[in-house]
Amino acid sequence: MLKSFNRKLKNQKGFTLIELIVVVIIVGILASVAVPLYTGYIKRAKISEATSSIGAVKTALMGKYQKDAAFPSACSDSAAIKTDLGITLEVTKWTYATTAAGVITATATGAAGGNLSGGTISLTPTINSGDGSISWAWSSDGTIITSNDLP
Repeated sequence: MLKSFNRKLKNQKGFTLIELIVVVIIVGILASVAVPLYTGYIKRAKISEATSSIGAVKTALMGKYQKDAAFPSACSDSAAIKTDLGITLEVTKWTYATTAAGVITATATGAAGGNLSGGTISLTPTINSGDGSISWAWSSDGTIITSNDLP
């Protein structure tokens, strides 16, 4: 009986404590690399949502500018943008506003996530006096949302 018990102990296979510790360390290293990449991806996706909405406002502003040869009056919020430009914007994560000069601004709310809350993105028009063409430039607050996060 003792011999059969010793044989069973010798035939048992398994992981040693050292092997398990090495696996845990490797998983920890992979997680420390993956988490920052994932959070950066999420941040860019949320910013992409805002830039897409800004693009819709830009298209409407361009239509008004071509029709009236001037940008419409300032819109202080998304409701005013809907009234003046006919665009309905989803405002749970970002608030939108325009100026009489055509500058479009999106500001992240708390629902956008703690790492973006209060960050701003702007799209500013520059009118070429020679041919009347308009060029647009992206800008950000520079602290929460950096120039690397912009399109």
